[in-house]
Amino acid sequence: FQLSFAAVIGLFLLGGRFRALLGRMPRPVAEPAAVTMAASIATAPVSLAAFGQASLVGVVANVAGGFVLGPVMLLGMLSVLVGLVLPPLSTVLNVLAGLLIAFLLEVAHVCARLPLAVYEWRGPTLPLLLAAAGLAMLLVLQNLAARAGMGVAGFAFARRRRPLIGLAAATLAAVSLVLAPCGGRAPGAPTLTILDVGEGAAALVQAPHAPTVLVDAGPGPLAGSLRKHGVARIDLLVLSHGHADHTGGVPDVLRSLKIDRALLPRPPTADPSLDRLQKELENAGTRVSRCTAPLHLACRGYELQVLPTHGGHGGSNQDENDWALVVAVTLSAQRVLLPGDVEGTALDEVVEGPFAVVEVPHHGSSGGLTDSMLADCASQLAVISVGANSYGHPTGEALAQLRAFGVPCIRTDRDGEVVLSVSGDGDVLCATQRPR
Repeated sequence: FQLSFAAVIGLFLLGGRFRALLGRMPRPVAEPAAVTMAASIATAPVSLAAFGQASLVGVVANVAGGFVLGPVMLLGMLSVLVGLVLPPLSTVLNVLAGLLIAFLLEVAHVCARLPLAVYEWRGPTLPLLLAAAGLAMLLVLQNLAARAGMGVAGFAFARRRRPLIGLAAATLAAVSLVLAPCGGRAPGAPTLTILDVGEGAAALVQAPHAPTVLVDAGPGPLAGSLRKHGVARIDLLVLSHGHADHTGGVPDVLRSLKIDRALLPRPPTADPSLDRLQKELENAGTRVSRCTAPLHLACRGYELQVLPTHGGHGGSNQDENDWALVVAVTLSAQRVLLPGDVEGTALDEVVEGPFAVVEVPHHGSSGGLTDSMLADCASQLAVISVGANSYGHPTGEALAQLRAFGVPCIRTDRDGEVVLSVSGDGDVLCATQRPR
């Protein structure tokens, strides 16, 4: 509602101005561009306050693909009517509409990957909304003053209009105060970021005045991504298991950042990769512990559970996965599951839902999540941490399973890193940044 209301106000106040500005351009280009610019500017403050980001490529996307919206709607309506008497023809119309929709989606994906496609706002929301309200009021005054043949100052401070102007200012300020706490992530709210590390896994948990936790370290250099998120120190590093796609970034992090503590699994048989990592961490001054029992860490803003699994007998690649650590993070009563490469029944044995967000085990391999877990979890979102690979990740079976349970899916190879937080209303907020 807030976005729709702001868009209408934008079209009313700015639509005509942009049409005049683009008057020399062809109408099929000028019209959607003017409408998009007016709506984008008006909705930007609400979008920044609610989601922490706003698109900078909406005009390009609408001009490039918006012309298919009319034909899609027409084909859809015709399909409904024709389907009542001639279903085969309705199928043809649906196929044509599907092709146009596929084109529109491709335009959206291409535009989302453009440099500087998204502007992110990390500041407080109230000043942003008050500034937007003040600008809207100024535009209204300018329109009214132009109609009265006066300047803005003379119109606003005319004695007989002072009560009206005061009431308008108070109304706009009240609307801003009402909108400010709605939906958006509060400044400095706890976040869980599933980093885009390619075919691997790394997740960052942050909150004001609370320990910074890194769960796994991806397959390669990671310090740059951590610095981008303002990380100057890792208070706790949790390594789910010793495979390189989850630990390869540790040397790079150690060269750039201090890691205070590290938590590693203790498989039943010796694991040379884990032993080597422990020695490397200890040589850098990190205090290393092996996790053999569930660990619960309650911090300001989030809770962390580290659960050791007991699903294998040592030796094989799959056994190492099943003897890994599983992490569950709670952000304001919303739980997020980070299972690493632990799959199937081995995962079912150690975790208990519900989870609002689930990272799909083993980069989207088949059998990672059981049907019973998906049924119990009632997940609002699934995230697959994946990159270019020769294993077929994510598999068609894993994607089909998520679709069957109605769980929307985000992939880091397509959508980039995923930042999860919780709104003041308790809803899960998800923001993505395009792939590197």
